[in-house]
Amino acid sequence: MITAGQKTGRFFTGCLLMLLMAVVVLGPMPARAQAEQAREYQIKAAFIYNFFKFIDWPETPLSDTPDTISICILGKDPFGDIFAPIEGKTVKNKKLAIKRVSSPGEIGSCQILFVCPSEQERLGPILASTCGKSILTVSDIKDFARQGGMVGFFSAENTVGFAINLKATERSGLKMSSKLLEMATVIADAPAKDCR
Repeated sequence: MITAGQKTGRFFTGCLLMLLMAVVVLGPMPARAQAEQAREYQIKAAFIYNFFKFIDWPETPLSDTPDTISICILGKDPFGDIFAPIEGKTVKNKKLAIKRVSSPGEIGSCQILFVCPSEQERLGPILASTCGKSILTVSDIKDFARQGGMVGFFSAENTVGFAINLKATERSGLKMSSKLLEMATVIADAPAKDCR
């Protein structure tokens, strides 16, 4: 049986590995004098990029465009140019595209959708628009995973953690690796939005 202490240790070891990958992929963290928010979103971007390595999408085509795979950002973009170094890289044998979208109607070709805090008031309709689709929904809106989203970022002991809503991911057909689940706070009792 895994104790709480062992799980915490695995979480921080996993986070450390993700951060090392972030420095390699996205470049060095911002200087101390720069805004803490920029550093926080660089860490979140590294997690989002690495989710591709730990999640399997259904066998159906991953994208409307056969040679691309997409991270979409819905709302007022807090990342700036943080994703620029990884755009065009090969992920799951496809080129990675970063798309900024302004409405749920534009998310059909997304594999990962980051819902910005600016969209908190529209969260219900946004999650409803992804219902039944193999789109990983991610956000740092408070209690995002408990509200029916799939992956919700939160701050824990001066680092970034994330919670996973198991029901929502399973209903979308996404399969998460045990390694990813070990790094997460798993929420097994949160609802998945009804597809109506």
